Amino acid sequence: MIVVEAQEHTVNRKRSENSVRILHFVGRVRLLLTLGAVVALLLSGLAEIGAQTGTGYTSYLPLFSNPSVTQLNLPLFLSDAPVDGAGLGVSGPVIASALSMLPAPGWVTSQGEQLMVDGSPFAFVGTNVSYLAGPFFPEDRMAGVMAQLAESGVTVVRVWVEPWCDLTRLGRLLDLGRFHGIRFILTLQDFYGQTNGDWFRGRYERVDLPHIRTIVPMFADRPEILMWELMNEPVCLWNDAEQDCWDALIVWAQVTSTEIKRLDSRHLISAGTLDARFDARAQDAFRRIHALDTIDVVSVHRKVGGLPTLEMAIAHELGKPIFFGEIHAPGHDESCQPLPNGALERRAAEVAADWNRSRVAGVDGYLLWQYAYGPVDMGSHTQYFCGILDYYSDDPVWELLRAETGETRT
Repeated sequence: MIVVEAQEHTVNRKRSENSVRILHFVGRVRLLLTLGAVVALLLSGLAEIGAQTGTGYTSYLPLFSNPSVTQLNLPLFLSDAPVDGAGLGVSGPVIASALSMLPAPGWVTSQGEQLMVDGSPFAFVGTNVSYLAGPFFPEDRMAGVMAQLAESGVTVVRVWVEPWCDLTRLGRLLDLGRFHGIRFILTLQDFYGQTNGDWFRGRYERVDLPHIRTIVPMFADRPEILMWELMNEPVCLWNDAEQDCWDALIVWAQVTSTEIKRLDSRHLISAGTLDARFDARAQDAFRRIHALDTIDVVSVHRKVGGLPTLEMAIAHELGKPIFFGEIHAPGHDESCQPLPNGALERRAAEVAADWNRSRVAGVDGYLLWQYAYGPVDMGSHTQYFCGILDYYSDDPVWELLRAETGETRT
């Protein structure tokens, strides 16, 4: 018996040592690939300058809104080279090999008012990067953004994947997420591109349903997706806020979420709602949407400050998890320059306190609005990915996320 136990101990020790070696090897692969992406980016920039084609590099611009920085030593450019290997600047087989060595992430589920992964409670902090999968943001920047977010402690990213988005690009983005240990909330539509209740009265049947029937089966087996989201902030605005609009919105939510569940029974679904603040009809609609069996998680968008007690009470009444899909607070002016007198540091402290209050109150997710990439030279013009509520990569708020990573990354 003693010999058998000694043998079992030796085997278990060897297994543990092998697991550590594998994890160290995977860590080295991740580091080498990230360094390779940076080198490829720099070399592409230098080649662009040397060629002086006039279609890429045009000027030196400050990448971050920092008043002490007026110019960078590197150009902003858009490479014309095709992107492979999930945008990492290396071959597809190398990425496939690296991903094959990583353990598959667990599926996010819900149990009562708690999100779960592999039988353990799951809470997350992260950010919106609404433009990351869209056609207006260069794909060859995706890898750098994902590496930066992972380094900053982000565990979940909310991305808009509207009907005109390239779904093969989305697949490469999901690969990057798995590589960096980041999950995604995929928002399938944006209300503010529609702007009226006619969308809910029937137009969605010609746009949303075909989109759902294409994207959902394609990615139903991807655990990197935390949840599907029907729309960004579906609402009946003041100029079309009669009961028939809210009733139509409920039907829209039921039809679209039911179709997603028919095609994909594993992923959670959020409606993407703003809040229940407008009036009694809006409050009733908020409750009715989240009472649907096909809506798994309660969504709220809010500013930093007091907790949304009404929406949290509805989530508790329904026995469902709640997350804050957008958390916003101003930090910049209209020119994307930091507000004066230590505004960014104060905002970071307020966000930290707000997240702690939210977590104690039972909120399962907390996503900043939103990550700011800054200016990108598009050749004919400079496109700015920034706003008054956004967070650049040097914002002090990321220290908060880095501090939370150990507790929330699963």
